[in-house]
Amino acid sequence: MKSTEFSTAIKRKVFNTCILPCLTYGCETWSLTKHHRDMLSYCQRAMGRSMMSIRKQDKIKYTTIRSKTQVTDILTKLDQLKWRWTGHTLRNNQEKWSKIVTDWYQETEKGKEEGNTEDGKTS
Repeated sequence: MKSTEFSTAIKRKVFNTCILPCLTYGCETWSLTKHHRDMLSYCQRAMGRSMMSIRKQDKIKYTTIRSKTQVTDILTKLDQLKWRWTGHTLRNNQEKWSKIVTDWYQETEKGKEEGNTEDGKTS
């Protein structure tokens, strides 16, 4: 990514096809906190600076770097993958653990389930 022999277009393709899938592998099931999202965003900004051979001390805004590199935003990609996986689990008719956990209600001390009742009212 730091090599000056390759154009920005080639670096962008490498990032979007190799690095981004590695960073987001399995993200559909991650419970991302703000800290994790910030760290992934920080990683992408560092790689963007590396692609353009820009140091942090140059104090160039990331929006400027991003407009030059035109790489896919990692947070947008994460959200797309999570929504895609959610759609797959909701459309699945089989009783898999992911669907069971999604529809799970905690039992109270009296043995009744908390959550919605059959008539649609909340207990």
